[in-house]
Amino acid sequence: MTAGDPQSRIPAYPGVERFIDAFDKLVAQPRRSRSRVPVVLLSEPGGGNAGRRIITGLRSRMRGRSEVLAPHAYIPQIPDGTDPPPLELFEHLTLQLAETMPPGTGELRLHSYRLLRSVVTAPAIEGLMERRHSELRNHCYAEHRNWSRIAQTLWWLGGRDQANGGTLLELLWNFIAGPLFQRLPRAFYGWRANRRMLGRARNRSWYAEWVRRQHGSPPTDFFRSALDLVHGEPANEPERMDRVLMHALLADLDQACRARLFNPWRRRRTSRFVLLFDEAGPADSRVQRFLRELRSAMEDLRCTSVFAVAGGVRSLASRIPDIDASGLAHAGAELINVERRGMTPGQPTGIVVPVAEGPEDDQAAVYWLGRWPTLVTPSPRWGPGAEVAGVLGIGTLALALAAGLVLVPDIAGREEDDPCQGSTFRT
Repeated sequence: MTAGDPQSRIPAYPGVERFIDAFDKLVAQPRRSRSRVPVVLLSEPGGGNAGRRIITGLRSRMRGRSEVLAPHAYIPQIPDGTDPPPLELFEHLTLQLAETMPPGTGELRLHSYRLLRSVVTAPAIEGLMERRHSELRNHCYAEHRNWSRIAQTLWWLGGRDQANGGTLLELLWNFIAGPLFQRLPRAFYGWRANRRMLGRARNRSWYAEWVRRQHGSPPTDFFRSALDLVHGEPANEPERMDRVLMHALLADLDQACRARLFNPWRRRRTSRFVLLFDEAGPADSRVQRFLRELRSAMEDLRCTSVFAVAGGVRSLASRIPDIDASGLAHAGAELINVERRGMTPGQPTGIVVPVAEGPEDDQAAVYWLGRWPTLVTPSPRWGPGAEVAGVLGIGTLALALAAGLVLVPDIAGREEDDPCQGSTFRT
């Protein structure tokens, strides 16, 4: 197998096998031993397409031969002089992450991101403060119904609203079922939003800390504090919107990697979420701004579930310090050190790797890529459906055995009646 084989399209540059080995270990690293990972920036001092070719190879490596091996998102090159809408990049990433979930890992749910997306895209709300946060909650619940089948079904069962007209029977049904299927779920949605975004009193969430830094005191109601994020046009403050959406997205991705006792799909999410950028572009480009917010948010939240690699770095912003690597082999050694020992607080959040096309391929890299053409991830022996069926079968057998011990008198091996039982003896 050569470097140009369709199964292994990663260029066989000197030291690439060490970099790919570190990449594989970080993607499949167990949850309990994870730390945050620096963003890898593939710089091309002399120009060319070396970084893009590596990004393409990493993408094909995670897609596998027959099924997706790790959740990932790929952002193609954005043409020069064009600035996409603020939400387009986020929507592209979340859609691809949801579509590339490996089989048996369940559906990716991004509750906090969708909630804050509804907030920043809400129209300007005017009027009394007592009603503004209620209107914002109603708007967010209306957006929630667009992707939640349960909420949409409950709203449909509640019937048509009286303000929309309808027959007398429809109005009567809405009067009876509306509070049960519409108002009660909407109130429960508001309670869940406050609990998720503000956290408990002893364990404040990132949003409560973010609001406290801005206003000096923690919020008591999410929708009341979120009114400051509502604008008629979100593009007025793109950096502020990117920051709050980035924090929400990373918090959801970290939460999605935490296993739950009664959720076998969650336990099979053993890989990090990988973000691949074809070209980072100049210092003031949309992708560079996104990467800066990503690096800052990963450090603030101590996010351990995301690994980002960007190619085509033509210029770097000097606002954030970086780790300078001499080549792919040096970068692989740095990433292996992160995989084994973790990252300390205050360590730079990015590593710059110069990549240039060599005059000839590395024969050792050609051999290594031929032996390991795709990402190697741990595969459980039993699927989530089999695990659920096994637990239900064991539970049913235990209940049947307990019922048999209680209902059948002699099944426990009780002794026969003693003829002297109840008699009186002279001491």
